[in-house]
Formats: sequence, C-alpha cells, structure tokens
Amino acid sequence: MNAPRGRGLARTLGGSLLGLVLLCGAFMAGRESLGEIGRAAQADPLPAASSLWAVKTEQVGRIIRLNGTLARGTQAGPPLASQGVLTSIDVDPDSPIMAGATLFTVNLRPVVAGQGTVPAFRDLGPGTEGADVVQLRGLLCGLGRIKDCSTRTFDPALAAAVKKWNRERGVGAQDVVRTADILWFPALPDRVVVADKFEVGARVEPGQQAFTTVGGDVALTVEVTRDQAALVPVGSAVHLGPVEGVVTAIEPGSGEGRMAVRVSEPGSGQPLCAASATCADQLGDAQSRPVEVVVDVVPRVEGLAVPTKAVRTDASGSAYVVDEAGLRHDVTVRTEAGGLVLCDGLTEGMQVNLDGATG
Repeated sequence: MNAPRGRGLARTLGGSLLGLVLLCGAFMAGRESLGEIGRAAQADPLPAASSLWAVKTEQVGRIIRLNGTLARGTQAGPPLASQGVLTSIDVDPDSPIMAGATLFTVNLRPVVAGQGTVPAFRDLGPGTEGADVVQLRGLLCGLGRIKDCSTRTFDPALAAAVKKWNRERGVGAQDVVRTADILWFPALPDRVVVADKFEVGARVEPGQQAFTTVGGDVALTVEVTRDQAALVPVGSAVHLGPVEGVVTAIEPGSGEGRMAVRVSEPGSGQPLCAASATCADQLGDAQSRPVEVVVDVVPRVEGLAVPTKAVRTDASGSAYVVDEAGLRHDVTVRTEAGGLVLCDGLTEGMQVNLDGATG
C-alpha cells in the first residue's frame, strides 16, 4: 500500500519542478526581449520638428481699446414762472415735447410748452402788444386756433381764440393768458429731462429750473487714466464703428487722475460725431450710451510679415531671415507690432526658419 503512494508523490513533485523551470525560462526570455526593445528605442530617437513659418500677407499694427460715451448735448431749460404746489407731471422723457403739449400742473392749472425766444414776463390780454404777443399768435396758429400769425396787438380775434383755447384746456373761458401758463422753449419739438427735485407735491417757485433740454447733436466723450493716456499718441487714428476720427489732444478730464482724449473729424477739426448721422444712429433714441473706441497707437500697415524672432541682425546691424534650406535673405524692416515684423525682401509662401540658423 505504501509503494503506490510514494510513486504518486514523486510524480507530483517532478511536475512542479518542471513547471518552475519553465516559468524561470519564460521570465528570463521576457527580460531579454524588453532589453532589446529598450535598446532599439534608444538607438532610433524621434527627429525634432522644424520651426518654420510660411510668409503671408499680414496687417501689422497695435491698437488700444478704450471706453467712451456717446451722448446728446444738454442745456438748461427755461425758468418757471409758476408758484404753488406741483400737482402733476405730464412729460414723457423718452418722447419729444410738442408745442401746445401740457408739461405739468401747478395748483391743478396746466402749463403748456410753446416755441419762442421771449421769456414770459407778464399776462397777455386785450390791448397788450409786442413780440410776446406775436409769439403767442405763433403758438395758436400752429394749433389751428387763429389765422393771423403776425399782428403785434392782442386784438378781438386773438381774444376770442384765447378764450376758446382756455376753455378747451380746462381753465375757464378767459381771454387772458397768464404769465405762468406757457413755458417758452427756443426750439420745439425737443426732449427734456426732469430735474431731480421737481416732483409731485413739491413747492414750485418762479425762476426754478424744472427741465434740462436734450439737443439733437451727438458728442463723443473718452476719459481714461493717466497711464492709458500715456499710450495714446496725438495724431492716432480712431475708429468708432464705421466712423473714423483722429486724436487731436489729451487734456485734463473731469476727475482727479482722469484725462480726456479729444477726438476730431479728419481734416475739418470739428469734434467727432458733431454732424455725423452715423453717430446718431448708434445712439438711437437713448440720451447716452457706452461705446468702444479703438485707437491705432501704431498705424496698421499691410504687407508680408514674419514673427519677431525670425528676424536676425548681423554685426553690421543688417536684418535678415533664414529660409528652410538655411540660406540668408536680407530684409528691410518697415514696422513691428503685436509680435510680427513687416519687412521688404520677403516672398509670399517662403518658409522662414524661426531658429535663425544659417547653413
């Protein structure tokens, strides 16, 4: 019984020993193969990529982008002649006021807009005469209330027209226009901005400024820091969308440390946008709007260009580039900006070595 068990144990040990030998052999063979692969990789390194630049037409220059504001000009409106409590405000700041439109009421009596240059200084009634009477006639003529627009005397025809007009606007059938009934503006229609403290319930006094008029002319304002101003040369071209101008002056701005960049129309010297419909179109119906102003601090020039590092100089100071074959090509630098150099002496499509090594 013991002999067969001994023979089985021997066979088992023999098989294990054989498997161990085969495993060691495979391990050694694997190490040898890996070593061969490592030696092959060291023997054949990948070639370094060449640094070449294909010469083409570029636009070389340097710009700076500044914040500006487009705004319509404003001026103080006519002083009030009313006295009492402000009971309503009927002005729409987004719409122009028209002659004959009610602006506000004081003690519930409406005050209307009229066009004229003579400020209200007296009541107008039968028997009065003068330029202010002609001004009143002009208003009522425009409203279709009377046909005689030029007579200087407050005659019966005007008295009848005034009485009817007063009745229609709810102040009674009176033939007198009170001093405070009409606020005279130099030009209408016009847009206005209501003063901050001019609000319902406030006390109104003669001479008070209730409105600021917004003109049709558009102005461009560009204010920058001193550091920004130092980067903007006088004479630089300016681009406001499709509108082009030129920097004519750098002056103190509206606050401490602020500088104003004055921009004018090329040739005329007038402020940019003063007479430009394009600027008005950009502003639209708004009173003011922020805009981006682009200044060419280095004038933009178009031509064949290469990166700055492609241009080398020799001991004599002459500039040159090196092509893909290592041959030298002399060039003349015209301008440089934004990492590019625009040169004469280049050829479209030329492959330029950025390392600059000659052959």
